[in-house]
Amino acid sequence: MSATSAARKGHERADTDDDAVALATALARPTLDETAQTAISRLAPEVEADEVLTAAHHLGVGPLVASHLTDADVPAAFESRARERCRATGVRNLSFVAELHRVLSAFADAGLRCLVYKGPVLAVSAYGDLSRRDFSDLDLFVPPGDVPEACAVLESLGYNPWSENGTAVTDAESLVSRAAERTYFRPSEDTPERTVATRRPPSVGVAVELRWRLGTDLRPSWLTFETAWERRTEVLVGGRPVPTFSNEDTVLVLARHGAKHYWNRLGWVVDVAAFLSENDIDWDRLRARAARANRRRILHACLLLAAETADAPVPAEILADARADSNVRRVVIDAQGFVASNPETAAYGERGRRRRTRYELQLCDTRRQQVLTLCRLAFVPQQADYAAVSLPDSLHGLYRVTRPARLAVKALRRRVEPR
Repeated sequence: MSATSAARKGHERADTDDDAVALATALARPTLDETAQTAISRLAPEVEADEVLTAAHHLGVGPLVASHLTDADVPAAFESRARERCRATGVRNLSFVAELHRVLSAFADAGLRCLVYKGPVLAVSAYGDLSRRDFSDLDLFVPPGDVPEACAVLESLGYNPWSENGTAVTDAESLVSRAAERTYFRPSEDTPERTVATRRPPSVGVAVELRWRLGTDLRPSWLTFETAWERRTEVLVGGRPVPTFSNEDTVLVLARHGAKHYWNRLGWVVDVAAFLSENDIDWDRLRARAARANRRRILHACLLLAAETADAPVPAEILADARADSNVRRVVIDAQGFVASNPETAAYGERGRRRRTRYELQLCDTRRQQVLTLCRLAFVPQQADYAAVSLPDSLHGLYRVTRPARLAVKALRRRVEPR
């Protein structure tokens, strides 16, 4: 069964909890407005607290919804379960913060620099409270030249490299030339022994995403570490300053991440709205950086989604420009429709090759960028290419030949197979 089919089946099973999903969605915004208050009064008596919190978790806004429910006029059972959820999230996130400072101290002792983003930094800078946002790993941005030493430091702290197919890649030098990130995982005493390869490390333990290029195969790196380091700011996390991206770069990083996953998860949009609500943004600087990086449409789609979905404070002239762009409007409408039709299973949903190609082209700022995107879609190897053909490192360049061949065979099969 494909991920899309699974998502549809999951949604069919969730139809009886439509009121819970509606209430969780209404509460998924930085501050509650009159519409949210009305939804609480109308829907809270009709649903169970656990149903609402479960729906909010799948939407990626579980802690935020729980925190709102602790302050709202809801049945006692709601408030009790919401407070329990907030406490559990806070305790778990504090353990991540302690581990973050342990890693940063080890990096500092080794003379290594890094920028921390998303995770606990975003929880504090966007929501003002570690208990109001879930995160499952620690995201670190490091200079490419420091990757081998950074990997060694993580391994000295008990972390092991993790890959999607369950194998370990230990050659950090070749890794830098072929990828943009690496996952490291440190199991806890309660981590079950891994018997089956999974897409993500187990939920018990700590994962670190080590990244040295910002971008994807389709949209190459747009911000170097040195530039980001020069523009960095600091956020107090657990009482200690943590270096992170400037406010404007943070918005672009969040926009990039949302675009990578089609904005399939409501929480990614709410993160942007919450960050804009709590931080000063130089809007002219932000738009100029987006234009220089050929990410103007990505930024506009992100801001329009955040404003329409979670009341993000975006200047009217920027929203007008976004709405005037038909490509941006189509991306936003598609994202809103997909989450609405698959509310509990939308995250990381697959779109199909043709739909994905159209989406990628809609977010290109120029004709030249569209041509380059089509070339990358045809020749830049993806995870499916590595899974289809196993080549040694010395022949890695041949994946640029095997990929178009594999796509051609798939296209031919679709034409000859009966419908």
